[in-house]
Amino acid sequence: MKVKDLIAALGKLDPNSDVYGYCEDESLQTTEKLFSVFFIDGANDHMAVTERNEKGNPTVKFDSGPGSRKLAFVNMTADF
Repeated sequence: MKVKDLIAALGKLDPNSDVYGYCEDESLQTTEKLFSVFFIDGANDHMAVTERNEKGNPTVKFDSGPGSRKLAFVNMTADF
């Protein structure tokens, strides 16, 4: 999702609502917890390199070296 798309989506919501995210990724699931909920507490950008590790999982390396680009990050916490 691009920042402009997120802004457009959020622009359709009540501006006084708290913002939460959730994830149904299998790597976070347990038998008691089929999804995770996060409170969104900020957003910023960082220079970073995106790649995949030897298992094919996505990783991010915060670095301004070769292959880096400016990415937008939404900061989340599991503590409401």
